[in-house]
Amino acid sequence: MVEDPGVANFALGLRESLYEKNIFCDTFAVGTSRSYLRLYKEKFLSSSKITSLKNNYDFIFYGTSENKNSNLYKILNKFKSEGSQVGIIIDAPNSINERLKEINKNLKIEADFFIVADKTTKKELIKLKIKKEKICEVLNPKFCWMEKIRKTYKKKSKKKKIIFLSELSTGLNKKKFLKNSNYNLSGFTKSKKRTEIVFEELILALKKYDGQFSLTLKLHPKEKKSSYTKYKNLYHHIFPSKGSIKNFTNFDLVVGITTNMLCELRTLSIPCLSITPQKKEYYWLNSDIRKFIYHVHSSKQIDKYFRDFFYNASNKLEKIIINKKTFSTFIQNLYL
Repeated sequence: MVEDPGVANFALGLRESLYEKNIFCDTFAVGTSRSYLRLYKEKFLSSSKITSLKNNYDFIFYGTSENKNSNLYKILNKFKSEGSQVGIIIDAPNSINERLKEINKNLKIEADFFIVADKTTKKELIKLKIKKEKICEVLNPKFCWMEKIRKTYKKKSKKKKIIFLSELSTGLNKKKFLKNSNYNLSGFTKSKKRTEIVFEELILALKKYDGQFSLTLKLHPKEKKSSYTKYKNLYHHIFPSKGSIKNFTNFDLVVGITTNMLCELRTLSIPCLSITPQKKEYYWLNSDIRKFIYHVHSSKQIDKYFRDFFYNASNKLEKIIINKKTFSTFIQNLYL
């Protein structure tokens, strides 16, 4: 059961993988996860089916979301009381405390296990007194999906093609994504929004290379183009909302903050840059991939990065190899 795009990754290819092992699986999607799963041609049942759902399931997996009024909690409580085991999926290590508070407030039952996608998330859960034996770390299923389409791409354009991955400056804890006294970045307006500040710093750094690049803006699925009206003359293109993941291979550089898309695209052998206003935010990235992503957290570091990017010979990207149990394998083992 999924609501947000990030955790919807855990549904990618799951039905097919389990069906090969004679395990039946349904995906229930609500909110923005529906349009996300459609992009990847994943079949799912919508909210109208969820309300009349009958419990024929041994296991129910719920992907945490920022929706405080999720109607999925009622289904989870009902199914647990009828004998199903419940697994909580946490796809990223940021805002874990806030997500657990919502789970504890809305679930009348205790989860049987927690599914996480990296070591950092596991450590944070242990700090929050979740029993270690209840936590299972698996490979983010999106990385498996990306592996199937990974190739080595040669760029032909003389102009550097750069894309910025926007993120929401909101969340279960809004203060976490607003400017504070520990920020190393300030942008060029008085904005206090984390994403706007980083985007402005990127624009400032790129001004020195006018005519040598094109800048594309990729909006978060929950954002509208109108949110960036004040920057309309400072970027060249908007990435299409229904654009394929393969369209990213046309870019010479992907710039973001801590979105998991940075990790996903890095697995496609595309250079990725993480710009964070605080150094500690870098550790919100998936621990399997973040060491392969270049990170900067000050204006000086951003400037240095782009000097090298435009004028120095590019270095070969280090190949990513991850040996880890998949989510599908974890579920299969539950039946052994």
